[in-house]
Amino acid sequence: MPTTGASYVPQTLSFGPATPPYWLQLVRAGNVFTAYVSSDGVAWTQIGTATTVTMAQSAYIGLAVTGEGALDSATFDNVSLTAGTTPYISGLSPLVGGAGTPVTIVGSNFGSPQGTSTVKFNGISATSISSWTPTQIIANLPSTAPAGTGPVTVTVNSITSNSNLSFTTIHPVVTT
Repeated sequence: MPTTGASYVPQTLSFGPATPPYWLQLVRAGNVFTAYVSSDGVAWTQIGTATTVTMAQSAYIGLAVTGEGALDSATFDNVSLTAGTTPYISGLSPLVGGAGTPVTIVGSNFGSPQGTSTVKFNGISATSISSWTPTQIIANLPSTAPAGTGPVTVTVNSITSNSNLSFTTIHPVVTT
């Protein structure tokens, strides 16, 4: 149950190669938690689905290991906590548009300047960025974006934002 103080229900996940080590990453963007796994600490794959848990701004964290009913051990190394750097999208304007439409993305932790950071519309990179500040980005919708509704994401320092805000891409056709 995704609530503060809820009990844990064990999950079985299948991913990556059969042998450890594994790198694990848990990203909190507001109240949305997303888990990732990697076999090399460079290429990350999301596991499960993002889960919303209403929590206070500050939270205690910890590490655990389970032997599924038997005594087990694990080694945790290269543990780090990065606070306040996950990009977070809080709003989009407009919510609908065609190729080249400038979209204003409002949020936090976007960094400045843009550098190697990216904006994606339904998985497709923006064609151009006309403005980039720590709290606002103006990005043009790519002409290759498929018609339909999909998530908008911002990636800063290899950390991807929440993906719960969507943009609807249209490809209008004028017939007369």
